[in-house]
Amino acid sequence: MPSKSQLKTGRLALVKPLAVALIVLGLGTLAVFGLPKTNKKPGLTCSGKPCNVILIVADTLAAKHMSLYGYERETTPFLDEFFGKEGIVFENAWSNASWTVPSFISFFTSRLPSDAYVERIEDSLSESIPTFLDILRDEGVQLQYFHVTPFLLANRGVLEEFSPEERVGTLDPLLVYAAGDWIRAQEEGSNKKPYFALIHTYLVHDPYDPPEKYRTLFDGPVQYPGPVFDGTMFQAMRQPGGPTAAQVERYTRQYDQEIRFLDDVLKDFFSDLPPSTLDNSIVILMADHGEGFWEHGRFLHGNSVYEELTHVPFLLRVPGAPSRRISEPMSLIDLAPTLLDLHGTDRPPSFQGKSLLSVLKGDPLDEQRPQAESTDVQWPGKQEFATLQTVVRTARIDIPRDRAIRVGPWKLISTLTGQLEFYNLETDPAEKNNLLSRWQQLSEPDRNKTADLFEALDVPSPKLQSE
Repeated sequence: MPSKSQLKTGRLALVKPLAVALIVLGLGTLAVFGLPKTNKKPGLTCSGKPCNVILIVADTLAAKHMSLYGYERETTPFLDEFFGKEGIVFENAWSNASWTVPSFISFFTSRLPSDAYVERIEDSLSESIPTFLDILRDEGVQLQYFHVTPFLLANRGVLEEFSPEERVGTLDPLLVYAAGDWIRAQEEGSNKKPYFALIHTYLVHDPYDPPEKYRTLFDGPVQYPGPVFDGTMFQAMRQPGGPTAAQVERYTRQYDQEIRFLDDVLKDFFSDLPPSTLDNSIVILMADHGEGFWEHGRFLHGNSVYEELTHVPFLLRVPGAPSRRISEPMSLIDLAPTLLDLHGTDRPPSFQGKSLLSVLKGDPLDEQRPQAESTDVQWPGKQEFATLQTVVRTARIDIPRDRAIRVGPWKLISTLTGQLEFYNLETDPAEKNNLLSRWQQLSEPDRNKTADLFEALDVPSPKLQSE
């Protein structure tokens, strides 16, 4: 296991150039007007007290690239042990959006991204959109957010959900160590308020530039070819014939090396925490979205709702809860109601997700129909996300986007161009065989199971198309 100084080698100077471009996007987000009154009810306790929550969001971490989820490269040996043997692994978790800002807005509010859009109307206030952060804060939970400053300046919608006193910004990409210092201070100090610590790490996000000791992993060349930037991949997409197989392999390998680096950082982070931390805390690791490596003719993220972008890790370690793997699909909008249930607080009626508390206690997960959206970053006119000081949601605004919904193994996609795609993820996890034209040939139970997916996306069913 490398030391902290070794882990930081070659990384501290990495104030990622992409952040400069991201800053110009500067999107606002949600706050709340008039939180609903909440009533305390039995929640989950740790050592007889309210549980603390440590939520790690690993930006851009695709489940399909983690050995914990069956990937052929050993990218996550520590997480395989920490969550795989002593935690709860949701095998089919979905992000509800394929890039950071709408994803955060979605799981903060427990709403689909399109249901958190607003139109700015001066001096006109109507329906409020509470976040789980607002409610936890109102319940006396201490909030603390750890972020890499350049990226979060671009993602203002995330940043603005926390007061200056609740934020720790740093230029150091290894911000988990600052979070560890803060958590140790809470565990060892006299202030015993329950806390919620959100750690948002960009270690896996491009540019893919792993420290030196990781550069030869996974058959990497002895001569390091240099970092892979988003521009590197855009250039490869524009070259005649598109990227070569060697280029795709290089980009994928360096991304995988970054994941292994993150895995070591997290091992170091948890080993430094006091033993009491895991007895008193629920630990959650998830990603806001995944990353594409030309599976469907695209790199990076934010540009589709295929599994490489929507299938994300969702891992929990709960004191006293048995280790298990849950195969039924769920999505990140379930996070907010779950956290409120953990604290014994009623969920507001605006939440669309379902609490997983009973699942954490050993019950099966009820069948769900997760949805995901890919929304263009270029919004026309005055359409934008709500920023909770000046705007509230007044009406749903339909922005053209790719949309997806699934039930069991079945997944339906409606694209920006109006094309429909229908897949069986159990037999075709790579989404290469569009079964739409054969929908009527499915068994009657499968037709009955999937018929309302078309209605949910407001698209014609195959039956109507053939008539």
